[in-house]
Amino acid sequence: MAFYWNRNRKGKIGEQIIKKFLEQKVYAVYSTSTPTPHGFDFLAIKNKEKAIIAECKTYPKRRFYNDTGIDVRHYYDYKNVFEKYKIPIFLFFIDDVKNEIYGNWLHELEKEYSPHIYSLYSICFYFLSKYINL
Repeated sequence: MAFYWNRNRKGKIGEQIIKKFLEQKVYAVYSTSTPTPHGFDFLAIKNKEKAIIAECKTYPKRRFYNDTGIDVRHYYDYKNVFEKYKIPIFLFFIDDVKNEIYGNWLHELEKEYSPHIYSLYSICFYFLSKYINL
């Protein structure tokens, strides 16, 4: 129970960091206020013209591999949202070990190849070389 609470609290801190980052880029940032599972962390709109979905992940890259990723289940959720609404999705990673923030558009991460999926953990990994340091 303590592990889940700490992970959830860490995730909320990461979301606060990204919310401030987006607001500094002049986005109006919207999030859910209901305590139920939600499709993504933020909908951000710039100048009433450009909408994006921002998804925040607050965990480091893998220890022995130069990559990080998302749950396969979430990957398919994001793909479904994008295909249905055509709103681009940006994945933000707040790496508390490297003290860095990096990320990229989901469609850019997939451009050259499909994600490599490690089925034992049901994680969809992308190499760090595909991410932009923010």
